[in-house]
Amino acid sequence: MTETEAFAFWTKVEPTPSGCWEWRAGRLKRKSYGSFRSRGRHYVAHRLAFTLCTGEIPRGLFVCHHCNNKGCVNPAHLYLATNQQNVVDAIRDGLWHPNNAAKRACSRCGGVFKRNKMGRRVCLPCRATLNRGYRHAARAVAREERKE
Repeated sequence: MTETEAFAFWTKVEPTPSGCWEWRAGRLKRKSYGSFRSRGRHYVAHRLAFTLCTGEIPRGLFVCHHCNNKGCVNPAHLYLATNQQNVVDAIRDGLWHPNNAAKRACSRCGGVFKRNKMGRRVCLPCRATLNRGYRHAARAVAREERKE
């Protein structure tokens, strides 16, 4: 990465009173990790910040946050960990509970979870309701277009 690209990266960072350096540009998902694009390549902001300040990230390791702020790119708040260490830290900090993975029924409707093509657990009744809503909205738009 060139100095100009690195400068463009750091201009999107704003220090906060808490000590975090908050990413103020694009995000991967709402309230999630920062996203930076340069020369057609996509970078996750905290990983790029770690790489720029510390060096390459060894294969099989994750860049984790001491501050538990996904938008923070302060290299002093970042550390390397294995997946197992990351999960242990998340459980310790109350960000994830191991019983969530063992749940068999949806807390909203009591429906059964199934794995989708991506391997994620999905509640079939809730998903059907959501899809029904999408189809209903699409039909309403189509009816409006035919009236015009």
